[in-house]
Amino acid sequence: MSMKMPKKTHLEQWQFLGIGQKYLKYGQVLLKLSKYDEAIEYFKQASTLDPENSKDISLFITKALIDKDNDAMGIKILQLVTGKDIAVDKNVLNPIQNKLYEFASHMKNIIHIIVDIESKQCILVDPCWDIDGILKYVHDQGYTIVATVVTHYHFDHVGGSPPAPYDTFLPIKISGLSHLLKKLPHIKAYIHPLDIPYIHGIQLNRLVPTCTTSITSELKVGHIHIRFIHTPGHTPGSQSLLINQSRLIAGDTLLCCGHCGRTDLPGGDRKAMEHTLRHILGSLDDRIVVYPGHDYGTTWSTIGIERENGCLGDDLVGFGMR
Repeated sequence: MSMKMPKKTHLEQWQFLGIGQKYLKYGQVLLKLSKYDEAIEYFKQASTLDPENSKDISLFITKALIDKDNDAMGIKILQLVTGKDIAVDKNVLNPIQNKLYEFASHMKNIIHIIVDIESKQCILVDPCWDIDGILKYVHDQGYTIVATVVTHYHFDHVGGSPPAPYDTFLPIKISGLSHLLKKLPHIKAYIHPLDIPYIHGIQLNRLVPTCTTSITSELKVGHIHIRFIHTPGHTPGSQSLLINQSRLIAGDTLLCCGHCGRTDLPGGDRKAMEHTLRHILGSLDDRIVVYPGHDYGTTWSTIGIERENGCLGDDLVGFGMR
């Protein structure tokens, strides 16, 4: 396959990179453009030219294959990281927002967008920090939001007033679920009933309880089939989203890199977390791809990798709590 490097006008910013790193960077660009096969070829070339980093580069190849498989299922799972993709536009006339965005950059939340490719309808997961930025991104991609899902009630996932000690230096409200539902009066938010009491300022008819046999346990939009799984421990109503039986958005229950969510915060339960990791998530197929709620070193993993990291199932060796 013939491969062309970026145009000459783009080369100045690349001039200090090794040739292997240049192929890697261009492969990343192609991956964002959903040109998976081309991206893989560039990653392979980067690995050949930079053998010392071949293990890390192989992860990009795996990610390209995952995204390609998502497309084959008729879906996309997109990620917006706070401080990187959203909550980034500083304004000298708005120092409060600037402080908020600095906080968002520190938190590194991941907002997930699950897209049905055919209809271009999408579902937001944990929209927070920069609702206007999220909506602009969705609009620019030509998608239509039809629902939103909350993995758990914490302020960095639903917005509102942060608790102590964060409120001492940030006495403002974070844009989140309430703002989104006001902007989009036609959609509803899917949330586990045990976390509903902690959601304030939103009418109950805008919230859909999940995870029980007597109420909603699934959500289907086009080729998207979500099964809600109750995964308590971080909060009483923490839930994970199993998508098409092969992808898992885990919120703060499983943060990847061998870490789970904290259990020392209000509502946290160490025993519940152990049961979740050992018996609920630990029972899932090793091939399932995991998408965490924060970018604490990686934006994806697999059940198998986290089992090897000692964070799941019978191999659970402890709590790598963030």
